[in-house]
Amino acid sequence: YKEVINTLVDFVLICDYDGKVLQFNQAGQAYFQMMNEEMLTDTSNSWLVKVCHPDDLKILFETWGEALQDNA
Repeated sequence: YKEVINTLVDFVLICDYDGKVLQFNQAGQAYFQMMNEEMLTDTSNSWLVKVCHPDDLKILFETWGEALQDNA
């Protein structure tokens, strides 16, 4: 999958269920270059507040919560 996500021009972040970033694609590395260290070492999902538009946070966390409940 690593080769596939690197072919995408949009950034891709792969996170665990708690929001810890496990991997970026190449576009994500370039986009988040200044935050890479924080995102990869953060043990929570607090970094999301810094990279998501405030209007998107509510639906993001609602959807994430539903996915956790459904093990999706």
